[in-house]
Parts: sequence; structure tokens; C-alpha cells
Amino acid sequence: GAVRRNLRQIFQSLPSFIDILLLLLFFMVIFAILGFCLFSTNSADPFFKTLEDSLVSLFVLLTTANFPDVMMPAYAKNRWSCIFFIVYLSIELYFIMNLLLAVVFDTFNDVEKMKFKSLLLHKRSAIDHAFQLLVSRQTTHVCKRALPHF
Repeated sequence: GAVRRNLRQIFQSLPSFIDILLLLLFFMVIFAILGFCLFSTNSADPFFKTLEDSLVSLFVLLTTANFPDVMMPAYAKNRWSCIFFIVYLSIELYFIMNLLLAVVFDTFNDVEKMKFKSLLLHKRSAIDHAFQLLVSRQTTHVCKRALPHF
């Protein structure tokens, strides 16, 4: 019941935030290429040896689980390299991830509103149908015997 309904809502809202996910991935690839070009020559830096390592390191860095660990080998060689990581985190973490959250929230609210609206319309049509069944064509009122629970 509830899990299926939530999964359906997630799949209904996927098209709205695919664009933001693609933007997130685009910047991640750009910064991975840039990081590979800047830091692959540093033999002490295991995070940017290959393009794949760069992409994985930046993806994990986006979670901020290993923030200082990824930056420290490059920072030890050149203190100005911290600008790369600050710009990356500013764009990806503080701008695009917040944008993604806003789009997900807005889409979820829209789906909830549509669901509530359809439920309300369904209730109205059910009430109209029930009223039509209770009221015969000859009478213009509902007698008390027709509504025993009220």
C-alpha cells in the first residue's frame, strides 16, 4: 500500500528533476577533467591518478564524507589548489544540490495536490451519485427512513 504509493510518486516526479541531475553530473565531469589535469602529476595524490578516480573522488567529495582527505595531498603541494575544491563544493553542494532539493519538494507538493484534488472530485461525484440513488424522481426530498444512520 504505502510503499507502492510512495514509489509511484517518486516515478511520477522523476522527469522534473532529471534535468538537475544531469546538470550535477555535467559539472562533476567538468571538475573531474579539470582536477585530473591539475593534480594527476602529483605522485602523492591517489585521488586524481585517472579520470575515473577523479570522478569517483569528486562524487564522494560531494557527500562531504571525505572532504579534507581529498584536498590535503593537493593542498600540501600547492596551497592555491584549495580554490578548486572551494569552487567545486560551492557550485555542486551549495547551489545545485539545494536546487535539486527545491525541485524535488516542489514536484512532490504538486503530485500531492493533484492526488488530493482527484480524491475530492471523486468524493463529490460519489456523493452526487448516492444522492441520486436516494432521491426518487417523484419526490423532491429525502425521507428519514432512507438515512438510518443519521
